[in-house]
Amino acid sequence: MKKKLCCISALTFASLMVVGTLSSCGSKARTADFVVPEEFTSDSIEINFWSTQGDALQAITDGAITRLQAKYPNIKVVHTTKSNYDSLRDDVSTNIPVGGNPDIAYCYPDHVALYNDANVVVPLDDLVNNKTFGYTKEEQSDFVESFFNEGKTFGDGKMYTMPFVKSTEVLYYNKTFFDANNLTVPQTWDEVWSVAAQIKKIDPSCYPLGYDSEANWFITLAAQYGYDYTAIDKDGNGQFLFENEGMKAVVNDLKAKYDQGLFTTQNIYGDYTSNLFCADTVSNAKAKTCYMCIGSTGGATYQSPAATSKRQFEVGVAAYPQLSKDGSKGNKAVIQQGPSLVLFKNDDPQKVLAAWLFLKELLTPETMNAVAKNNGYIPCTTSALNSSEIQEWLKTAAGNRNGMKAYAAKIAIEQKDNYFVSPAFLGSSTARDQVGLIITNVLSGVDTDKAFTAAMKECQRAVA
Repeated sequence: MKKKLCCISALTFASLMVVGTLSSCGSKARTADFVVPEEFTSDSIEINFWSTQGDALQAITDGAITRLQAKYPNIKVVHTTKSNYDSLRDDVSTNIPVGGNPDIAYCYPDHVALYNDANVVVPLDDLVNNKTFGYTKEEQSDFVESFFNEGKTFGDGKMYTMPFVKSTEVLYYNKTFFDANNLTVPQTWDEVWSVAAQIKKIDPSCYPLGYDSEANWFITLAAQYGYDYTAIDKDGNGQFLFENEGMKAVVNDLKAKYDQGLFTTQNIYGDYTSNLFCADTVSNAKAKTCYMCIGSTGGATYQSPAATSKRQFEVGVAAYPQLSKDGSKGNKAVIQQGPSLVLFKNDDPQKVLAAWLFLKELLTPETMNAVAKNNGYIPCTTSALNSSEIQEWLKTAAGNRNGMKAYAAKIAIEQKDNYFVSPAFLGSSTARDQVGLIITNVLSGVDTDKAFTAAMKECQRAVA
């Protein structure tokens, strides 16, 4: 499923204010510390799960619910789906003050930082380590380390999320076109721009490269160059650090490449650039296609022509470009994405425990592997990654629509040692939105200094 990227909505700003009010007034039933019960004793309990799943994933979740109820017939799971991650975040935020939030939900770290401001998220450390209901040390070490540690990026040392399935970004390219023109698949950004210039000479009307997320681009380049983006200080306070000369120079360089016609982005093009990559015809008069596209492995299917398309080609998938091949220049980094799971406090500890038991059912190889294969995601445990089911699936990787999910996942797994996540705090979601807007605005002609200053003001306003 594609993740819709948009600016933070007015609804979310309103939610921030209401959530802050809840945090200050303090509802004992909603904010009391959770203590793990010694046993699960509830005769009948209903929990609400909110996600962004489409029909195929809902069927997989139904299977997990059935298996849970075979173990615990007294648990009923009500599954509600939202249209995208932004809608899910906004709906949870709006419902927190009135107690209408779910018991368990899909999440990204930035979302949890927002919910945490109302003190309604259950820290998972005691559950993870519980001898009866948790994970053994061996089971904990089975989780891919970077995935597991994402839940601890909130500045206070506590764990607030568990990983579900993960994705990252990769470089999709038109292999048929590359082979026909003897083009080398780029591994570094310098090679990307060199190949893009060659493509521009071959097809002057095209955009050689399309990038599906301006925010990801800014954040990843900051990580690769080692320039500041955001941080959490020693007192646990979030810091907005992206207005620095290093990132201004990076964005100015992107502007120069854009003026040469070497790339476009989602907001500039007005749609996912995967549609530009794969479309038969393109309404944008400035270009008829692009031959490289950087996008999520979770949307791999969209990066290959449909069977009904008049324009057919083989797709290649390569690792995300770095500053150097051997890591001698900058840091090797590619953004870690994909849904995690968060639990919400409740005055009934049995309800929280039931939600945790459901979470554990979602994290079984049977469920994770099915979700991964359906979307091109990566399971979050080493044992699931190494299972015969996943290994046989990866062998089906191919540069056509049927093999794209496995192909993208294969490349995602190969670069998992380079994954990174940014610290999560109140306002980090706004920072993400705003740095994406910096790129959009500068490419559109806004002065670089003014674009950075405006973004910083919006971030400061969000937490004022």
